[in-house]
Amino acid sequence: MAGTAGGGGRVHRGAQPRGPRKKLRAVARRWAAGGGRDDTCEAARAFGLAPPDPEPEIELWPECMPSVEVFLACATQWRLDAAGNPLGMDYPALEAVMRMLGTADVRQTFADVQVMEAEVLRVFSAAGGAK
Repeated sequence: MAGTAGGGGRVHRGAQPRGPRKKLRAVARRWAAGGGRDDTCEAARAFGLAPPDPEPEIELWPECMPSVEVFLACATQWRLDAAGNPLGMDYPALEAVMRMLGTADVRQTFADVQVMEAEVLRVFSAAGGAK
């Protein structure tokens, strides 16, 4: 089953990845870079230009999918400082989302989401602030 991971790239199950945490970080970076709201292709076509090459697919292990689904469901649940820079995810909201989605392994999912959260914060910090 396939799903999107932002930037026009696809995320799907089944390949031989190098490790689940690396894949989770890749999804987090893709989300931090635009989270699927990339209008570049449509804008290029509107001006008669060739759209940019699509981003490569991110191959995920099936056991990563629940964590990615929870992370994406919590996309608006970030704590921000006074300047609007992300400080981290809102953990009570994360817990509520896991409960509503019926997450089976809450501890592992929480740990995976923290890996993704740290990667997003790293990307935002390197870029000089929030997306």
